[in-house]
Amino acid sequence: YRLTWCDEVQIPNSLARSIGTWTGIAGPPGLSFKERNSNKVKVVIDFKGACFDGLDRASGVELIVDVSHGVATDTANYPVVGEPHRWRAMFDIEATGADPVDLRAYLRFDGKALTETWMYQLNPITA
Repeated sequence: YRLTWCDEVQIPNSLARSIGTWTGIAGPPGLSFKERNSNKVKVVIDFKGACFDGLDRASGVELIVDVSHGVATDTANYPVVGEPHRWRAMFDIEATGADPVDLRAYLRFDGKALTETWMYQLNPITA
């Protein structure tokens, strides 16, 4: 594979690209801070690309997450309302140990990648 560092990397038009990443306290929305598991981290990724045309929540788009050590739970993905060609993926990470966690994620449909592979290194929360 190839790694490239620059502002705009040319990727095939058939793949959506990652346009945003956010992290925060894990758990479903609406829970108080006391009810949330402070040992987990929520990760949210937005992808944008024309490959999402015609797809909706019921289309069977899959979020594939690879975690170097730990567990990814509560995975979800869906189109962003009011944003054409934009799709959101999210999951919670519970790391094992204090070492950084290497993450990889992409969206897949009908056995084929829809997006580039997103890569991230997460420093787990340690008490």
